[in-house]
Amino acid sequence: MINPLGTLSSHPMDPAPSTDDANSDDPFDPNEVAASPLLIVGAPRSGTTWLQRLLLGHPACVGGQESHLLVLFDAMLTEARRKAEFDRPHGPLTMTTETAMLDSLRRMWFEILAPTVESRPDAGLLVEKTPDHALHLELADRLLPRCRVIHLVRHPADVAASLVRASASSWGRGWAPGSVEAASRRWVECVEAAESAAQRFGTTRFMTMRYEDLRSDPARMLGEALEFTGLTTPDAECDRIVEAERLGRGAAITLRGEFGDRPLVEPEGFGDGSGHPALGRRDLRRCLAIAGSLASRFGHDSKGADR
Repeated sequence: MINPLGTLSSHPMDPAPSTDDANSDDPFDPNEVAASPLLIVGAPRSGTTWLQRLLLGHPACVGGQESHLLVLFDAMLTEARRKAEFDRPHGPLTMTTETAMLDSLRRMWFEILAPTVESRPDAGLLVEKTPDHALHLELADRLLPRCRVIHLVRHPADVAASLVRASASSWGRGWAPGSVEAASRRWVECVEAAESAAQRFGTTRFMTMRYEDLRSDPARMLGEALEFTGLTTPDAECDRIVEAERLGRGAAITLRGEFGDRPLVEPEGFGDGSGHPALGRRDLRRCLAIAGSLASRFGHDSKGADR
């Protein structure tokens, strides 16, 4: 486990306030669940889907496909501010305030996520996984001040290799960088943005986890992630969830809305299939020239000796 400033630590994080009260007699309120989500973020191809699926194996957790809502909301607010700065200002901020816009966006967050939350009324924790939300955590804090964040960090060489491979596939062609240099810069951008938010959130709301630790001991790391959210879980239950996922019997992610209600079927090649998709020596040097110094903050060798 890594503390919010990126240094390795053997001590558990400060306990987070519970996200729900299992003994509460209050009626189910999907807005309360949606207002206190766990956001899983990180550079794309860092294992965020796997972590989400593990968490969704817990009966108190609910979630769906990536919403990208914070990406879209931030783009709207940025454009609104840009238009308001013209000599002849125009746009929504000439009619309302940014605070009122945030209130409207918060209601939209609730409304869009309501079908997902309502699909499991016994759940008290919404697990929202959108890797790109790493770039929008300031807005997350303003919009959802009770949200928590798990930042999953994977070795940049593995992320770069996976992104370049994804760029050649039908499912990754539209978003994955096609060169090692661009993929490495993408890793740096996402990791720097997420870690810069750590101090803002504090240890009770922000946790950094290494993909390599999750892969080497998934049950233990799942237990730490659940404890971070206030869901202290017996080791045997974490073992059960991990084993179910390994056997292909884990939690399903459901598509809703325009897609109806049907399980998400990942395209062929979506998973890495191995712990370390390889870069050649030249590409490894190119990657680490860009990302090595930052990677060393998470216990990775900046020269690639751990590859």
